Amino acid sequence: MIRRLVFWRWLLAFGNAYFCVRETRKALASGGPTAAFLLLVAVGTLIAAVLLISKETLEPLAEYCGRPFANLIFPDAKFSKPALSYILARSYSKQMRYAEAISEYEKIINNYPREKVAYLELISVCGLSGEEELAHLWKTRFRKRFRRES
Repeated sequence: MIRRLVFWRWLLAFGNAYFCVRETRKALASGGPTAAFLLLVAVGTLIAAVLLISKETLEPLAEYCGRPFANLIFPDAKFSKPALSYILARSYSKQMRYAEAISEYEKIINNYPREKVAYLELISVCGLSGEEELAHLWKTRFRKRFRRES
């Protein structure tokens, strides 16, 4: 039943579009006050055609066009990594809260393993905190990860 209804709406919409084109041609061929009336009728039939097919065309089109903006406000699963930020780690380091700074740098490295700055700052913080073994471990990991780069 619903398919039949959709078919008739589309058929009626195409009929209206055809009528719009026909009336526009008539309006352009004739002059004077009848042309204005025919153009108004043509615009009215075009609006009717659009409204008849709006459910099947405008909803998916609006969803497609609006999806990028919705993802900015409501990110979905593809944005599972937190944004790259050194603010918290550097703040902890300045406050000499080295254990928390180390934890934040490790989080950055887990999410962004190609981030050289995070490794270097983590090694520095480990050295400042007296964690020489941990600093050596991260130096080794840094060398392994970036050995091919100069």
